[in-house]
Amino acid sequence: MVKSKSYVLLIMMLIFLSACDLNVRDENENWLLVQGFLLADAPVSLSITPLLEGQRIDLKDATLSALTGEVIQLQYENGFLKGPDDALIQANSIYKLRVECEERTLTARVEVPAQLEINQVSAQVIPIDEASIGQPIFTILWENNEETTQLLVLEEEAGNPIPFTVPSGQFSISFNGPVPGQGATLFDTDFEFYGNHTLSIYAVPEVYETAFFYRPDPLDGALSDGPDNVYNGSGYVYGASKIEVDITISQ
Repeated sequence: MVKSKSYVLLIMMLIFLSACDLNVRDENENWLLVQGFLLADAPVSLSITPLLEGQRIDLKDATLSALTGEVIQLQYENGFLKGPDDALIQANSIYKLRVECEERTLTARVEVPAQLEINQVSAQVIPIDEASIGQPIFTILWENNEETTQLLVLEEEAGNPIPFTVPSGQFSISFNGPVPGQGATLFDTDFEFYGNHTLSIYAVPEVYETAFFYRPDPLDGALSDGPDNVYNGSGYVYGASKIEVDITISQ
């Protein structure tokens, strides 16, 4: 499968958000960055790195605690805080991340939204007219939740290219940011290949929409006042739920 650039954009946003405020830290501090997201029904994997190259992470203890009382013990592995494969994040839950190091203890409060519910999906096996100059072919509607926004990711199977006479593979342009509201419509020209594809829809807290459109200072490019929910450290950790829909593009 070839992942759409929107997937890369999602990952880059995590790096972008966690990079905020770096220029105001005292270089003598052993400051840490934590970034990533807690995905419902998936194990924990969060990136953790020192501010300065060459600094070490002297991790003493790391846990993720739910309000229900469940505690997930995290281990440090090659730049990531990871939980056991069978310790899955629960949707519609609040977690507290606590990372105790030699010089400081980092904490973050993370809210995982409710599981995304799909209300309606149009036909998922779709014949394509290669002479089309762009027309809607697929619609998906989800349950409205005013507290979340959605991020769409398309994984295309690298099969035979669709011989459109106009630019195709436009999904990363059509869905290059949060999608508010209750649904989305894909055009035939959003696809590049015939074959089987997977559309993933992530529901994330609405605050992410504001974070996504944050821009650096126009004068010096510094990210000095970006979103940051890691206390005594830097970074942006948020929760998400996901649903996947298979789409087959046929000749």
